[in-house]
Amino acid sequence: MNPYKVVRGLGVAKNEFVRFLVVGVLNTGVGFGVFVLLTLGLGVNPAISNAAGYAVGLTIAYPLYRNLVFAVKTHSSGNVLSFILCFAISFLLNQAVLNSLIYAGVPGYISQIFAMATYTLVFFLLNKYVVFI
Repeated sequence: MNPYKVVRGLGVAKNEFVRFLVVGVLNTGVGFGVFVLLTLGLGVNPAISNAAGYAVGLTIAYPLYRNLVFAVKTHSSGNVLSFILCFAISFLLNQAVLNSLIYAGVPGYISQIFAMATYTLVFFLLNKYVVFI
């Protein structure tokens, strides 16, 4: 499956945030696939499998976001480092929201919805205004 054709074929070419979401869903599927393959297929520890899934997902996400979402034609190692830093910031905020809401008594599965929304919005804004400018 060619992710470029999938995103273009969905007719979302004019809406940057929708393209960001579509690429994110594709990327999440790849990362989850790596997790399942390693955990269930090869018996690798789930924490290690999760880290590997994120690593593969981020490796795929960078060129997809650069080319399909933000249409930036230049590439530099500084952009890659900024991308990784923006991911880390977004992930830490995700964890902060998740744990704060759980501490406040909100069930984990509901807390994760708000945490995911925070991660998605912050990661989009950081990519748009910091990484792919």
